[in-house]
Amino acid sequence: MKRFGVLALLLLASTAQAKELRFVAESFPPFTYAAAENPESAIGPIVDIAREACENMQATCRFDLFPWRRSFNMALNGEADGVLLMLPSPERGLSFNFTSPVVFSANSFFVEARSRFHYATLKDLAGRTVVVYGPSGASNYLSDLARSNGAKIVIELSNDVILKKFKTNRYAGEVTLAMNRDVERLLAKGAGIANLKPAGDFQICNYVMGLSKASRSKDAQEAFGQQIDEMRKNGRIRKILDKYNLQEAK
Repeated sequence: MKRFGVLALLLLASTAQAKELRFVAESFPPFTYAAAENPESAIGPIVDIAREACENMQATCRFDLFPWRRSFNMALNGEADGVLLMLPSPERGLSFNFTSPVVFSANSFFVEARSRFHYATLKDLAGRTVVVYGPSGASNYLSDLARSNGAKIVIELSNDVILKKFKTNRYAGEVTLAMNRDVERLLAKGAGIANLKPAGDFQICNYVMGLSKASRSKDAQEAFGQQIDEMRKNGRIRKILDKYNLQEAK
């Protein structure tokens, strides 16, 4: 009986120390997207980074894919421990702790190839119609710009919808599309759109992973953040992103 009691205590201690984290993400190729065999399972370079961090800390991690609003709300209420990719902001900092930046990109304007529009300063947006996916960090940022520059912001449900409407000439007059430049490169190629050209960056993006302050796995979250720091230092994040032709955060 004494031996059994010792073994039971050891088992309980081992269970208590087990690290488990649940991450959620939206479909945001080329960064995160659905696994072919399971549309609710997230894969992609950011998942590769997070999975390696989990393996390094000997944690069991789950990566689920949902629409952005659901993913964000799941993390807000503690149903998930973190969101795999987001732009940090003071407002989001009230509900999330941020890892070190992991991937660098930019939100950019795109126009029809024959257009002469190029974005350099805020006044260039005056009177223009800008189409963007939202709600998102980009749409929030552009809405703030539009209020002071007389631009009209059109919000669409997804970047795929934006490109489909552009391809079928469903936007009246000359419009400016706004989206992440790595996303546009991938989706426009897949949609067979060759008559779009970049017209200037409007927001530099050093994306982070957001760790929910409502999570009950504080110790595991802290260990995860430390692993991301170490992977930046030892070059592992850069090597993973190189495989996908993406840039490490600056």
